Amino acid sequence: MESTTQQGQVATRLGTGHGWVDAAPFQAHLRFLIAVTGVSPEIVALLAGVSPRVGRRLLTGDGSRPPRRISPDTARRLYAVTPAVLEECRRRLVPAGPVTAAMAWMEVAGWCTERWSHLLRLDPEAVRALQDGQPGSCSYWIALQVRAEAVEVRARLVTSPRMCSFGRPARSPGESLPRAA
Repeated sequence: MESTTQQGQVATRLGTGHGWVDAAPFQAHLRFLIAVTGVSPEIVALLAGVSPRVGRRLLTGDGSRPPRRISPDTARRLYAVTPAVLEECRRRLVPAGPVTAAMAWMEVAGWCTERWSHLLRLDPEAVRALQDGQPGSCSYWIALQVRAEAVEVRARLVTSPRMCSFGRPARSPGESLPRAA
């Protein structure tokens, strides 16, 4: 676990050069954030303002080993994400409109209420309310999770049957959500 002082020293050493920097400290920082907060590397990457793929690739590689070097800009952005920043995301409210739109798009791609409920750790009624656009706001944390999943699905969109991960067909576009009895 690195202290804030160590993080600042590494960030200062990065300077403004255009070369590459050693990825190891940033891989360690990412692992630290995951261990302390339980967040995914994709969420850290989105908060840092880089592609979610960068977060995943930094830890697991891209079909091979993780990278040895990363750009100084990516390094600075990743180090700016701290446990305090991640905790603030859970409290900060943002408009729910983009979340509702992304969930509708993901529904067409095969995501169902149960899958969202599991991912977001919300009860199905809260997920249905979000899907229907009922709340005017949601936490930035939920918005980030939905965005990370939408980016991931767009990146690997394939022509397969639209099937919910829980084994039921996803609803068709425009079809209303079934209500609990």
